[in-house]
Amino acid sequence: MPIIDLQNKMVIKILVNSMLERIFQKW
Repeated sequence: MPIIDLQNKMVIKILVNSMLERIFQKW
């Protein structure tokens, strides 16, 4: 189970990073 949780956290981090990059690029 912990492995899946870690993978989920990694995916969430990547999604948040991509969203932040898009927001900063608009500025």
